[in-house]
Amino acid sequence: MVSEIGKKAARDLGNISSAAKKIASDIASSGNSSPVENTGIDCGQLREVVPHFNKAPSEKSIEGQNNSCVVLGRDRVGSVSTGYGGKGDTQCGMIDLVVGRMSGPEPWPGEFKYPGSETPKKIPVDPIFTYYKSDKPVGAEPVRWCTDSARVYISQKTDVDENFGLIKGKAGILKRKSAIALKADGVRIMANEGMKLITNSDGYNSYGAPIETTPGIDLIAGNRNLKEPKHATHKSLQPFVKGENLRDCVNRIIDEVRDLNSIVTGLIKAQEELNKVFGKHRHPPPVLYSDIFPQAGNIDVSYSTNSKLRKSLQSLQNQMTNLEHLENQFTARNAPDYICSRYNNVN
Repeated sequence: MVSEIGKKAARDLGNISSAAKKIASDIASSGNSSPVENTGIDCGQLREVVPHFNKAPSEKSIEGQNNSCVVLGRDRVGSVSTGYGGKGDTQCGMIDLVVGRMSGPEPWPGEFKYPGSETPKKIPVDPIFTYYKSDKPVGAEPVRWCTDSARVYISQKTDVDENFGLIKGKAGILKRKSAIALKADGVRIMANEGMKLITNSDGYNSYGAPIETTPGIDLIAGNRNLKEPKHATHKSLQPFVKGENLRDCVNRIIDEVRDLNSIVTGLIKAQEELNKVFGKHRHPPPVLYSDIFPQAGNIDVSYSTNSKLRKSLQSLQNQMTNLEHLENQFTARNAPDYICSRYNNVN
């Protein structure tokens, strides 16, 4: 269940300056435009407080009226001194598509007044990739905890995992590599005719270096190493199971269980036959001393039972060999039909 804590009102105009409110009121009262156009209904004009983007000298931006922005520049994830753009690197071009800049549980004031001054000043803000909270004052307003609402970030060279606060997982941490990152409250990817997640499709990375291994895919819920149960024997992030291999392995185990059932059933029947014979056995009078010799019928049954037991024992030995083969084929880590994925993991 998704928490609704911090849910905002559908229309929050509380931080619009008095000057902006007066302009909106004057326009509405002049009759030059309809109230619909000034309230945003039917996607009409809507005045609301939006943060002032701190554009770097090398950046070009396209900004909408309602906190939507596309920035073309060089890699940065905060102030102009961050990222590889901040270091002065070449080959670190980026495209940053963002909506809801400086979002949080409370609306960003957009502007503030210095103490002792009545002149409002815009607050320049930089990209915010991860949530943060600070009580450091900016003018008369404290910095609230916030982040940018939704973003598609494309960079020729960046530290994508560090920038977005992602854990290592088994796929590892990328440094100084090209990346595309998508972040929002909800991300939905839809494909009407199939979808593929493929790693190492080219065999080379963005530097032209060959990729010698097969990188995997991690599905990590919660972006953290989840606490293991008290008696857990494995980590929470584990390989996916390969369905067809697992099916074949389980079917083979079922066959072996059936064979074991037949072997044990044969042992029980042989023991029952032997029990019946010895259950009917009676010793003759001691005068003839024949009690020291087995009766002929008992000898025949005993030989027959021993023969069945030897066959059952051989069958059990054969089954042990079959189980070892099954392990070597399916469940050992180096097995040719290993039931787990060697690359992809999930928690």
